[in-house]
Amino acid sequence: MKRVFGLMILFGAMLALPAVSAGNDVVPELTIDGTTYHDVRWGPVHNGKITFLHSRGSQMNVPLEKLPHQYRRKFESANATPRGQNADSAFSRMKQDQAHRVLEREQARQAAFDAARAKYLMFEGQIVRKSSLTKLTGFLHAHAVFEGAEGMIHGVVLQVAQPRQTKQKIPDYMRMRPGLWEPTGEEIFLREYPLEGLLGELVTVYGLEKNPVRNMRSFVVGSELSADQMPPRR
Repeated sequence: MKRVFGLMILFGAMLALPAVSAGNDVVPELTIDGTTYHDVRWGPVHNGKITFLHSRGSQMNVPLEKLPHQYRRKFESANATPRGQNADSAFSRMKQDQAHRVLEREQARQAAFDAARAKYLMFEGQIVRKSSLTKLTGFLHAHAVFEGAEGMIHGVVLQVAQPRQTKQKIPDYMRMRPGLWEPTGEEIFLREYPLEGLLGELVTVYGLEKNPVRNMRSFVVGSELSADQMPPRR
């Protein structure tokens, strides 16, 4: 009878102990040096330190002696390699899942940015719709500096172009091939245009018409959005 009673006491004491993570179990709450972490998953032990992940997605690496007693005892035990091969594979899967989520977020951000660049650009320090400006397509012809009412004006002469007549159906990704376009004979002046490409290159720009220069129509043109520029959500 005494033996049975003693076993009952021992069994009750075991139930009262905090649960120790094993296999793929998640530790709901872990406090180290006054900081509480949630949904903790153990990683490998190396040089007296253990790696773990928690709900905020960060990877932590702490000395075993900083762990609460029941976990420190588990990982310091000679027979308790931290979850062995299963632990390593589970930890690797977790890291892969985390990397996959980061990649998905980056892909979504890039898709949103590409959609914004298709509709918006920077014009005179403001993000504006391309549809509010004049669309111009042509060949970059020559650098030019003209004297106007406001002083010397630098820019590029653009030979306006139009699509060549063809009976073939041209895929969208091929529409800006130079051989599919021909000059109209009109030249316009793009004010302060940054010539990043080569002369002779076919470009499409969006601009606002200003006063003529040397009998040419002239335009101030916008620039494509950069990675840190996004239009406000509507």
